Amino acid sequence: MESSTRDSVPVLVSGTAIEFSGGRLTCSTHGDMTVLSAEGLCSVALLGQIEQYARRTNGTLGLDFAALRNITPLIVPMLERVRIALAKRDLRLVLIAPPAQLKDILDLHGLEERYFAGEMQPAPKRRAASACDVTQFARVLRDSATIERGLETAEARISSFMPQALPTLSGWRFGAYWRACDRIGGDFYDFVPLGTTRVGIAVGDVSGHGIAAAMLMGIAKKVLRLRAKEMVDAGPASVLARVNGDLLPDLQRGAFVTILYGVLDAASGEFTFARAGHEPPLRVSPHAAVPEVLMTRGAAVGILRPDQFAACIEERSLALRPGEGIVLLSDGICDSADERSVRFGRARIAGALAGADPSRAVKALLEALSSFVCREPPRDDMTVVAFARTAA
Repeated sequence: MESSTRDSVPVLVSGTAIEFSGGRLTCSTHGDMTVLSAEGLCSVALLGQIEQYARRTNGTLGLDFAALRNITPLIVPMLERVRIALAKRDLRLVLIAPPAQLKDILDLHGLEERYFAGEMQPAPKRRAASACDVTQFARVLRDSATIERGLETAEARISSFMPQALPTLSGWRFGAYWRACDRIGGDFYDFVPLGTTRVGIAVGDVSGHGIAAAMLMGIAKKVLRLRAKEMVDAGPASVLARVNGDLLPDLQRGAFVTILYGVLDAASGEFTFARAGHEPPLRVSPHAAVPEVLMTRGAAVGILRPDQFAACIEERSLALRPGEGIVLLSDGICDSADERSVRFGRARIAGALAGADPSRAVKALLEALSSFVCREPPRDDMTVVAFARTAA
């Protein structure tokens, strides 16, 4: 979370909005209730503004966090300070349609019923804070700090799961980008050495977000890497079929993983891949008006029985000429949206890569995406992997 000082927080009045780095706070009046609607990233500056407003308001304060992202346990101490400040003046605090992530955090601290659906009642008139209040508040602060440290550790560990270096193969250039939308996410990519001239290349996306998705991501990535190295002479479709058989018994109902796995032979320029429900790869050339979409059949891992999965997955090979490249991505790129909720979409992806130098495809795509979404926070994890054969 970003840092800020209280003196730098601007004054918010009814009918206005304040922009923060990656977020916005809007103030509106509904009868005798003032509602602060937060959207975008949950920052220290945004939480500080809410707390300042709570000290000045003379009526019921409603907080609408439905569009707030990256909510962490550090929001709990702020809510407790606001609640106590209002209760001292016989005022109420109401949470309006709290998101599931916030409800989970409040439930973890045993506070969900106090805040849920505006059922919180004001404290008795002029009641001083009791020793129990102080003890409970101290516990909330301590537990929040512990959880936050745990999230920071998990965030660092998840990042370390991704390759720390790009492959170095003569005549080829590689690029990669990975970003989780909620600090820890379910996207992954990997490069698996398969000898001196061959490398396995994978991009995957686990259903859902947060800690559960991150745990499944780590398992799926590890199983895929082990099977790829074990089945070095098998095709990508066979590797994915084995991964599906490995993961299927342990996946909870409704959970699945989309994976694109391919093998690049750097000597011949041949790329062979299979797609388990994942976004199709794009062949990029500086001479092509639009990238070529390389479609194949294949269901996501964890949905079909082994025999059904093997029957539907399709393998495809193509030879890359000097100057051509391949771009692999997750659906978080396509689903990114601007402030009007307009999706970036496949057409804009194609436009960003049209005629681009394949060796700089990742940079070209991210620049176009950044220009489109401006300061809107990501709605999904995002991954891009590209590789190109250098021009002769």
